Amino acid sequence: MEKVEHFEIIDKFRVKYFCNVICVGFLFLILCLAAVMMLIQLPFPNSLIGAFISIGGAFFMMWVIKTHARTFEIKGLSYIRSFIINDEEIRVIIPKKIVFQIFWEEFNSINIKTFKAGGTARSAPMTYDEITFIGQDSDRTLRLNRNADFHKRKIERILSILIKTALKKNKLYNYEDLRSFY
Repeated sequence: MEKVEHFEIIDKFRVKYFCNVICVGFLFLILCLAAVMMLIQLPFPNSLIGAFISIGGAFFMMWVIKTHARTFEIKGLSYIRSFIINDEEIRVIIPKKIVFQIFWEEFNSINIKTFKAGGTARSAPMTYDEITFIGQDSDRTLRLNRNADFHKRKIERILSILIKTALKKNKLYNYEDLRSFY
């Protein structure tokens, strides 16, 4: 049997729009306050300086919130996911899920299914990739949600590396794409 390279695919998710939503929300709130202050100060034309101060304060608050939201986003809302394929095992680490680990000796074949599920009238269905490791004694299944567990391109890369590695390890594989039947 051929020795397998060590593959580690790491995907770092961030909540992309978290910072922008907070900043736009606070900016909108402060600009509304500034507009109200300007309307109140219209009868007094010599006191428009208060409105300019409030608008300057709005932009300063936006800058402060944006820098703090980015710090919060980087520290708390980014999670690292990893899919590791080496000579001995396959290990998948996804935050808030149990670590999936299986050794190459535990299974003989791999069945991969890509399908859509869970759509409603208001939301599009989610795409899943279900990888079943079929052994003599039992089967183990790993379900990956595209764009939630890993990005779409990373999952496609994971599947291609998994199939190539399975062929090197003399394991059978079957791939079914059921998305068109939805």
